[in-house]
Amino acid sequence: MPTEKREIFIFDDVRVDALTFKLWKAGIPVAVEPKALRVLLFLLHNRGRLVEKEEILDSVWKETSVTENSLTREIGKLRRLLGDDPKQARYIQTVHTRGYRFVAEVEVLNGDAKEVFEPDVDAAELARAHAVASANGSQNGAATPAATPHTGTTAPSPDGKLLAFQSKRGDDMQIMLIPSDGGTPTQLTFDRGDKWPYSWSPGGDKIVFAGARRGIWNLWWISPSDKSERQLTHNTKPGVILRFPGWSPLGDQIIYEQAEITGNIYVMFLKN
Repeated sequence: MPTEKREIFIFDDVRVDALTFKLWKAGIPVAVEPKALRVLLFLLHNRGRLVEKEEILDSVWKETSVTENSLTREIGKLRRLLGDDPKQARYIQTVHTRGYRFVAEVEVLNGDAKEVFEPDVDAAELARAHAVASANGSQNGAATPAATPHTGTTAPSPDGKLLAFQSKRGDDMQIMLIPSDGGTPTQLTFDRGDKWPYSWSPGGDKIVFAGARRGIWNLWWISPSDKSERQLTHNTKPGVILRFPGWSPLGDQIIYEQAEITGNIYVMFLKN
């Protein structure tokens, strides 16, 4: 059976995976509505040229009858997500009365799904990536895309003996655990969706992580010893992102970011 091919678009700090239908900005996965992402992918496939409004409507909405206002709304969502200014467009340029043009320089990666996303896991490489991320000021050991393009965020245990990291498994991002001095990784999570480990409890018995399941972001913790989980937040809105959770030194609080249009810092007080 032939290996599935993957096409990835990269511009500035944005990475768009056409096969898995996901988008990252500055190395952080971003929740984006499917229709808006389809519009973006269509513009990326036709980058550099004027794409008429009718052409986009026919391709993205297909048989559904909608007005140009629907397209305008999706373009607005994309601009807010990408930080683009319609008056001085870096990415999506408006051609008045006619359509849009994607104007940024784009790098395209093509290859087998495994080839692009699933290399062998190496504890030493993960440790180096974590060190690079920490030196660059990344919060809680979130590695830069250049340091760990395949494994994503990393989180060392308080005693430094273990390293939790994010790894691609099929269409999902799972949390793995590996000894810091090398060894065989252990998979901690198995359910569908994406997860990002950020911080260990001071006692080293729990890892707090952000997760997007069915497009809804929330925070959980998981026990490395028995793999039991507890959901900490109960967000139900697709456009709200909860991320960057960090444990307080005393273990009685978790601080995190909650973002919709802008990000705000929240503190969660934990019960015994």
